[in-house]
Amino acid sequence: YDNPGLAPGVVDGDQIEFDVSIGYQWFLEAVRFSLYGGLNVQDHNHSPFDPGNSTEGSEAGFKAQAELESLPDTPFYYSVMGSYSTANDTYWARGRLGAKYQQFTVGPEVLVSGNNEYDGARAGVFGMYQQDNWSISASVGYADVNGTQGDDSLYGSFSIGIAY
Repeated sequence: YDNPGLAPGVVDGDQIEFDVSIGYQWFLEAVRFSLYGGLNVQDHNHSPFDPGNSTEGSEAGFKAQAELESLPDTPFYYSVMGSYSTANDTYWARGRLGAKYQQFTVGPEVLVSGNNEYDGARAGVFGMYQQDNWSISASVGYADVNGTQGDDSLYGSFSIGIAY
């Protein structure tokens, strides 16, 4: 991120994060609903050191997460997921709505994320392949960022999920 008060005016950051949680999921008529809670540990390192960045160093906190996702045999796909950690007041939430074509799903997604030092929003499109209890997903779109996580830009993501 840019910080003109520090030489050379740009701060590079690395983050390592670890979660361990326990939870439960319910299968209702057309959805899977899950709740989790546990430990979240974050380690942020900035170069050069930025005394104005409150996330520097290691912090542990409680993390809660909730997920609501349509089951594979529903006529269209939807999901809402979100989490909050007391470590650096970190939050993340994503909503997706998709049209299904056999095992393939395509549609829009929106995300918000942040912590003590930044707030960001993303809007894009995702594609997903689902088979039984696993899925492969990719998305692209535009990210609008305020704070220490860089500039507005295009984003891309790839994930593999297993429901059990």
